[in-house]
Amino acid sequence: MNMVALVDQNSPPISGAPPFLGVSMDPGTRTALGNAALACGFDAADVLSADLQTTLAHLEEMPTPRLLVIDIGAPTDPMAAIRDLAGTCDPSTRLILLGDINDVDFYRWLLDKGVSEYLVKPAGEDIVATAMRDALTETAPPQSDTQTPAGRAIGIIGCRGGAGTTTLAVNLAWALSQRNGHRTALVDMDLTMGSIAIALDLEPGRGLMEALANPERIDDLFVERAMIPAADNLMVLSAEADLANPPPYNTEGPGALISHLSSTFECIVIDLPRRTVSGGLGMLPAIDELILVCEPTLIGLRDTIRMREVLEAAMPDTMLHIVINNVGRIPKGELDAKTFNAHTGAETAWTLPFEPKAAGAAISEGVPIVHVMPKSKIAAQIGGLADQLLPADATAKGAWCFADFFNRRA
Repeated sequence: MNMVALVDQNSPPISGAPPFLGVSMDPGTRTALGNAALACGFDAADVLSADLQTTLAHLEEMPTPRLLVIDIGAPTDPMAAIRDLAGTCDPSTRLILLGDINDVDFYRWLLDKGVSEYLVKPAGEDIVATAMRDALTETAPPQSDTQTPAGRAIGIIGCRGGAGTTTLAVNLAWALSQRNGHRTALVDMDLTMGSIAIALDLEPGRGLMEALANPERIDDLFVERAMIPAADNLMVLSAEADLANPPPYNTEGPGALISHLSSTFECIVIDLPRRTVSGGLGMLPAIDELILVCEPTLIGLRDTIRMREVLEAAMPDTMLHIVINNVGRIPKGELDAKTFNAHTGAETAWTLPFEPKAAGAAISEGVPIVHVMPKSKIAAQIGGLADQLLPADATAKGAWCFADFFNRRA
């Protein structure tokens, strides 16, 4: 089970990213870094004196340099320090680490996570310069000619805000990956207000915004190193873009990303913002099945009818499922499934009960309902929906036998 790796060694640097940055609190190491930088054609002034926490804060405010050399010293929890770096480095960064830890297992662990090189201090300027040159010439491994079967792309979109789209996306992806044993990608397409990462107690990454803005950069290495592990068999792509400065968006990005994920994952669950219907239909043909989430109210019925008409016109070959959520929240003002079916002209796929106790437990623990309360009614219904969409793998563990969470980023 690999933590999300730090660098994509075959991707060009992001526009505006500085070419090099070196950081060390140790004067001798700074001198070696400065001389190595000059030998590689960089500016020795780009070697700074700062501790790891200051460096992480600095990197949060800028595009990560193409080549980043950091002296991590001897941190109390070195693996936690590397996970922190994973949350700040752009996927295209080449990362070289220096430190006081002289342990071959630690060295192998770092290389497995995508670090270009780890040098035990003291490291001379010639050794550092060689490592820097090697990192800058790294290339991706050759792609296999054997293509894996296309995964099933399942989009989830709500008729109204608060219908429970994200809750369903998180729980369905968890059920498909943990209960049914499928390698699953969970993608939050709301780059500014998405909440999948929060629901799973994860830190959003940067890779999703880069992929959507630059679809030509999407490849196996880039995707692998941009994704955040949530659990065994479950990887997440999410973002938290600045509201005042929304990221650039290429209309071909979503379709290219979903198409690529389909070659790697058995199942891709995509949380779609409602504005997709009016401004982002270009990505929808890449979706195999679409779940329309609504609430059992008159307004919910109206919006379901309107959304269904637009979506079916745009996606005539895509299977559309209607899921009524929060059944029982306002019993006296609700419409039953029979009424919904009569007016929408479509069969309701599933109805999900309103269970505030289960929802509250999931929110407080940062885990899906199907994990924290697997015997609840809503968990049973979501399990049934997962079985309908993609039945359990014959090699999967027993029902609701969940793997532990990965070590999450702090």
